[in-house]
Order: sequence, then structure tokens, then C-alpha cells
Amino acid sequence: YLGARNYIIMQRSHPWRSKPSDFFLLFLEAAQATRLYILQENGPSKFVVEDVNKRKYKIEIGNIVKCSCGAGMDEHCVHILYILLKIFRLEPDNPLIWQLSYTDAEVDKIIANRYSSSFSKAVKKVGPRGASKEKKASRMKITKESVCCVCHDSMKKGDLLTYCTTGCGNNFHVECIVRWVKHKLFEDQKVNCPLCRSEWGRGI
Repeated sequence: YLGARNYIIMQRSHPWRSKPSDFFLLFLEAAQATRLYILQENGPSKFVVEDVNKRKYKIEIGNIVKCSCGAGMDEHCVHILYILLKIFRLEPDNPLIWQLSYTDAEVDKIIANRYSSSFSKAVKKVGPRGASKEKKASRMKITKESVCCVCHDSMKKGDLLTYCTTGCGNNFHVECIVRWVKHKLFEDQKVNCPLCRSEWGRGI
């Protein structure tokens, strides 16, 4: 067992941290109050996000954890922590969240946590009735568990929302879809639903 443990530790780019640093706790607090927008996912652990000032960042979670903002070498930046908190749904007191690098087994565990969380269960990839040429898809009802998959913040009645009319029927914040569409057009990519990947169609 000790031999196996030492082997795992050797595979780490940074040593295991038994407790979070003071700087980590400051960044964690900032990340919990930050709103970012997920514009692209390149595989299960690489993301492109945009902040409220329309600055984009590339984040990768793996043996080397990095962000294109340039921070995160000695401590996680706000963008990395946002991904770990909001996308992978790690609890703030989970020791994995303050590690600066991960083994392959830990990356697999982090990814699995995303799809086993209550958020994943609340978001439906397929609506109650798919769209047809004659009829729009049925719109999902807004509940207390409803979360926008672009910003990963909650949605509630009274918010300015839109939904996928051509496929899954899931709801999104209008602001989030506007950012999603602009990114797709800028990258000369097909504009599709962030969840079911159906063609978004015309309008927001």
C-alpha cells in the first residue's frame, strides 16, 4: 500500500497539500462571488470561459492545472476555482479543490462528480417532446433546482430567459445565450444549443 501511495505521489506535478493556504481561501471567496460564462468545452477537462468584461480564458484541469490568465502557478486563480466549484461541483472543503495538480485517478473522480451531482440530474439533455418541422419543442418548467448551463447560476421565474425551441427545451438566461451565440459566430462555428447541440435556429 505504501509503495503504491508513493508511486501516486511521484506522479504529481505538485506535492499533496494537507490544508488550504491563506491565499487559496481568499481566491475561493472571490470565486464563489464570481460569474463566468462557459463558451466552449474541449473534452471533459478543458474550457473556454468569458467574464463580465468579455475577457476570455482557457482553463485546463489535469496533471498540470493552468489558466491563460497567467495566474494559478502557485495558487489557483478565480477562473480555475470557478470551474472546480461550478462545473465539477466540488465542495469548498473537499481536499481535491486546493490541490495544484492531479493524478489521472483524481481527474477521473472530479469528472465523475460533475455527472453525479444534483445539478446534472436537474438539467435534462432531452426535453419532454422534441421539436418537429411543425411544432416547437416543449419548454422545461422552471423549478427551484433550475440552473443555466452557461453561467451555472440558478434560474427563477421573473428572470429574462429563453429556451431551446429546436431540441431539448431547456432554459437559459438570455444574457448567457447572447454571449454563447457571439462566441460561436466569432469562431465561425455552427450556433447550436449548449446542451443538446441542436441547431439553435433564428433569434434568441
